[in-house]
Amino acid sequence: MMIEKSTWKKSVRDWISINPKSHRFGSPMLDTFPHGVPIGGFGAGTIGISPSGSWNCWHLDPGKHCFEQDFSMGFQFSYESEGNTATLDYLDSEYSALYPCAQWNFPVGMSTSMKLFQYTPIIMDEYRYTSYPVGIFIVELNNDEDHNLTYEIKFTLTDILDRKYNRVVEDDKLHYEFIPSLIPAIIKRSEHLVSLSKVCSNNVKEEFGIYSSEVISKCVDDIDNVVVSWKITLKPLEKKTIDFYAVWDIPEICFDGAKRFFRKYTEYMCPDQSNLDTLIKELFEKKEWILYKIDEWQEKIWNNYLYEEDIKTLMINELYYLAHGGTLWEAKSNRFGYLECVDYPYYETLDVRYYSSWALLYGWPELEKQVMKQFADTIAIEDNSVIKFNSGYLAHRSLASAETVEKDNQYLGYRKRRGACPHDLGSFEENPFVKVNSYCFQNPNLWKDLNPKFILMIYRNYYYTKDIAFLHYCWPAVKEAFTYYKQFDRDDDGLPENDGWPDQTYDNWTMKGSSAYCAILWLSALVAYKEMSFQIGDYNREVDSILEKGLGSLNSKLWNKDFFNYDETLNDVMSDQLAGQWYLRFCNLPLVIPESNETRILDFVYQHNYLDFVSGKFGMVNGRTRAGDDVFTPQGNDVWTGVNYGISSYYYLLNKKVQGQSILDSLQKTIYEGGFAFRTPESFDGKGNYIAQMYMRPQAIWALAFVG
Repeated sequence: MMIEKSTWKKSVRDWISINPKSHRFGSPMLDTFPHGVPIGGFGAGTIGISPSGSWNCWHLDPGKHCFEQDFSMGFQFSYESEGNTATLDYLDSEYSALYPCAQWNFPVGMSTSMKLFQYTPIIMDEYRYTSYPVGIFIVELNNDEDHNLTYEIKFTLTDILDRKYNRVVEDDKLHYEFIPSLIPAIIKRSEHLVSLSKVCSNNVKEEFGIYSSEVISKCVDDIDNVVVSWKITLKPLEKKTIDFYAVWDIPEICFDGAKRFFRKYTEYMCPDQSNLDTLIKELFEKKEWILYKIDEWQEKIWNNYLYEEDIKTLMINELYYLAHGGTLWEAKSNRFGYLECVDYPYYETLDVRYYSSWALLYGWPELEKQVMKQFADTIAIEDNSVIKFNSGYLAHRSLASAETVEKDNQYLGYRKRRGACPHDLGSFEENPFVKVNSYCFQNPNLWKDLNPKFILMIYRNYYYTKDIAFLHYCWPAVKEAFTYYKQFDRDDDGLPENDGWPDQTYDNWTMKGSSAYCAILWLSALVAYKEMSFQIGDYNREVDSILEKGLGSLNSKLWNKDFFNYDETLNDVMSDQLAGQWYLRFCNLPLVIPESNETRILDFVYQHNYLDFVSGKFGMVNGRTRAGDDVFTPQGNDVWTGVNYGISSYYYLLNKKVQGQSILDSLQKTIYEGGFAFRTPESFDGKGNYIAQMYMRPQAIWALAFVG
């Protein structure tokens, strides 16, 4: 299996000995244990399992996060050899990870080993089994001794159905509170299956069970735990494989106290039967096919010889967040979304998914198109709730007084203006997919990157899927987004003006007047808009006029012969200034920046913002002054992981492999060797301290799959 080729492989003692750097401002995530490959499909809820064997990260309710190291739950192993009994310690094993698979190799006796293999049926371009709420385990028992070995396998079920926490903000600080359950679990047993079930207060039945291909030897339950065990004796040179299925059935989701919907996997269930039984039967029958399909897509990535094996391992493992990110996937409607991160609980944050969405586009293009259709559906919406912005996590629940808002500003405005692309598709705190723009730190109706990114993503999805029906569906929204955005060109020079506050994805980094980042995004979006208009048969000459003016203004206002100035007031060096042209390159569209200038910029930022920033140890910093000093804001002095992944793909695309590989090597060492596996942060500072782990943007690494 492909897991054997993973370069994320080392002893569990080495995994847990890492002392990761700290969160800069405090975080609900713990730093005291390593994270491993989670189990559970897209939208099904997930459970993180540490290399040390503990079940330590629970995302069973969308958006609700429980970070709790539970060594009592999961598998424990022991063996008896010539009258002596020994426990197999996870610390003595070797752990390998290649999402959605993980493997432990345990030494047994003098010359024997035992393997525990874990996987979830995450299969590219497959939309049924990828949604299933299951973790599958294969235990491979061996006896290479000259006498009998008796293995005992135990699986402990603490009450998984109680792993529910509420997100609480007090004094603008975030933490989680445990919700104790008053409903006792019902325990059921058979020869191969032990399950817990509850009928919750909303009359929805929830279940969790462990099924084995081997007959259960014993099941013991007390107030706190249910312990299931199996005993198997092997003769010398004998081998035996046992399959285990950890399956849960939490079919309905409830938001805002009322809104309920069914998870995607329930589409394939029989309504008059136990979903546990249906899931187990189907997965048992499909086991070999599922393993083959996982190996197939992993091998396809592995056979891309453009990248080193540690980078291919990094790419594959970054996919974990598609399932583990509080993901929603609704049955029937097919609506889909996952969170920006644990700290920022907004579904499908658009300015971030501009980078991250390459992963969905490559692996599950129908889901990528679905998300962008959901955004297209929001463009014409107007929500005239009056919001106070800049006022903390829950500002959207603290509406301003009912005075008429004549003009949106940084601090006060409508929740959603018609024509404005929303920042996000909502939060679990309200009604996701219905109440959009849950983000309220800044006023997203006035952001200067959202509408251009929306337009570029629509074209990119069409370009790679050739789905003309998708383009026709989104075209009215694209036109309205274009029309709305023109208001930001206040001096009729073809470029938008930033308003002197952080009105784009770098939301504490102020831009004023024309800025390189937003101007190039807009001009690139115009190129994509023009190409879409040809495909649809709805050409608008106005686009050519704006584009011609904008190109002239960009060069006269911001070009300094080495790079584009940060904005009209500062000649700082922004690494991400070519984010718009990055898309043009991947979509084979006409460029807005001449190739000679593009090359000059990429060479300059590589030296100035990468090699000259702590010798490239953590990656390319977002910004530097022309003199090489810190810029005036924290985000400008950070390394954003996802942006770095995107920029590295840009270097590869232009045949600058040395530069791209060097950046990726820095990130690989920071994440894998620094203790951030399966919780990749948004950013690092120059000391390696981080912000916002388990973040969406790092899936930008999947742009690499589109190079060549």
